[in-house]
Amino acid sequence: LYEFLGLSYIPPELREDRGEVELAKLYKLPKLVNLQDIKSDLHIHSSYQIQTSHDIGESSYENLILYAINKNYKYIGFSDHNPKITGLNNKDIISILKARKEYIDQKIKPLGLPYFIGLEVDIRPDGELALPPGGEKYLDYIIASIHSSFNQPQEEMTERIIRALRQPKVKILGHPVGRIIGERDGVKADWFRIFKEIKKNNQAIEINSYPYRLDLPDDLIFEANKYNLLFSINTDAHKASQLDLMEFGVSQARRGFVSAPRVINTWSYDKFVTWL
Repeated sequence: LYEFLGLSYIPPELREDRGEVELAKLYKLPKLVNLQDIKSDLHIHSSYQIQTSHDIGESSYENLILYAINKNYKYIGFSDHNPKITGLNNKDIISILKARKEYIDQKIKPLGLPYFIGLEVDIRPDGELALPPGGEKYLDYIIASIHSSFNQPQEEMTERIIRALRQPKVKILGHPVGRIIGERDGVKADWFRIFKEIKKNNQAIEINSYPYRLDLPDDLIFEANKYNLLFSINTDAHKASQLDLMEFGVSQARRGFVSAPRVINTWSYDKFVTWL
């Protein structure tokens, strides 16, 4: 049918009247990312006790690694929530992060799958990260995410996010709009200013696969893709079996016209290390 109409085949996810017909006439539709392209998951929560004020995962690092190996992943990223900043001083937090790194390096390295030690860190209302200076020494990367004060005015929220993006070791903006489908709307921000900041810093913006998030929404993915942004499709898994949620994030990315080279966790280990 498409051939008869003089069009290249239009994948179902693109059939939203966003210019796909015009591109199909020119045979210039992007080759969309597929689940088989995914080589890693970079936003995963373990059961390691990190004294966070947020929830922790149900699976150990060991179980997460073994599940990832079964999925034929080439590397993995651990990103537990940051330790709480109430009731702990800076020295306590740094000691927790140091002990965590030592545990992972001693216990997980023998399992054979390359890994990165990340952390999902709260963006505080003023744009500072909930992490003391020196804490980043024990991390390979930071996922900066909003978990509070969702109703700030648009300009304030925009400045908050941009300030967080400019801090050391921040490589991914996590579940950017912060929505919970059916429960909470996303934050109001000038996403085009934020996209420009992410592009300038050579960072990635997350497509969170968790079914109640699907964040970025597909319309913002479509706009972010125009800026040639890098994306990170992650599950935000809180137990090993939730690594299987990746398909929902991939589907969301496809709706936004995203191709595999734009997704950092489709890259080879060496290419990812170079970017990091």
